[in-house]
Amino acid sequence: ATVAGVVANVLQRVQVLTMHGAKGLDGRVVFIPGLEHGIIPNHHALRSAGLYEEQRRLLYVSITRARAACILSLATRRSGNQAFTLGNRGTVNLPPSTFLTDMGIPPQPRTAGLTAAEVTAIMNTCANL
Repeated sequence: ATVAGVVANVLQRVQVLTMHGAKGLDGRVVFIPGLEHGIIPNHHALRSAGLYEEQRRLLYVSITRARAACILSLATRRSGNQAFTLGNRGTVNLPPSTFLTDMGIPPQPRTAGLTAAEVTAIMNTCANL
């Protein structure tokens, strides 16, 4: 299969699932956004050891659903309703999730998405599955 053929096939089969909804499923490429402290783990889990560990397990299961690549992302600043929920302010800066630190994954600051080389590598891996 060509990379273009794989891209066309992938575009026809995008599923958006919650972490809970992804249990027992897998995907070629898995995107996990929101890896900020206060979102994953969320503010409720930060007050409860049991919820904190459950969110850690849920993230682990979500990461292991990826067959070719898992893209983890975070934002350095949140605004609007979400910022009010998280910090009672119009804009809030959140540190990276403690789960990233626990996994030894340092954040890589970017202002754009994946590079063309990264996309090509992922698409080639998908084509070889």
